[in-house]
Amino acid sequence: MKYLLAAVGGVNKTLYFIFLCLSSIALTYAGKTLLISEDLYFQFFGDQLSYERITQIISTQEKWEWTSYVFVPIYYVVKIFLVGICIYVGTTIIAIDISFKKICQMALLAEAVFLIPGIFKLFWFMFIQTNYTLSDIQMFYPLSILNFFDPYSLDGWLIYPLQLINIFEVAYLLILAYGLVLTTQTSYRKMLGLIVCTYGTGLFIWTISVMFLTISFST
Repeated sequence: MKYLLAAVGGVNKTLYFIFLCLSSIALTYAGKTLLISEDLYFQFFGDQLSYERITQIISTQEKWEWTSYVFVPIYYVVKIFLVGICIYVGTTIIAIDISFKKICQMALLAEAVFLIPGIFKLFWFMFIQTNYTLSDIQMFYPLSILNFFDPYSLDGWLIYPLQLINIFEVAYLLILAYGLVLTTQTSYRKMLGLIVCTYGTGLFIWTISVMFLTISFST
């Protein structure tokens, strides 16, 4: 892993960011065009809305679909900045000499791990679970704790946190910690503890916020 991270670390960060954005956009586009059809919308909303209303929803989503692609780079910039802030505060408190820019670069490199679930999801519904609903797509997250439960029997506010506890999030933590080890020449245990306490705290606050909003909008 040391040589892999060193090799990736030598990549031009601007080009890497562009690659990350284009890959994410490509996966999103593939998911919408290959997995989601109008029949899924009629199946999902059929008992709740009229035919005209469903076609209006489909038309509106098609009209504004481009916005989901535009916000991809904005999403990455905001997330990497917030992750960088969390970790930088921690490194400052325990007096580790590392720049905010370097931390953000490590967070950028680690983001690639979250492309894997998108690829996995696309493969799963195209070749394995070919008979699916819109709800199945929305609730599916590979290698997450949610897979041990029946999502349709759970309260809506539990879905996101159970999706969030997954092997890719763990891998993200480990990669961030290892990046700090290579940069600061500090013990891995200490850096992993730092990542868990800083990024983990930020992620916990974010999760609680999403759960609160979910409960508020569902009542």
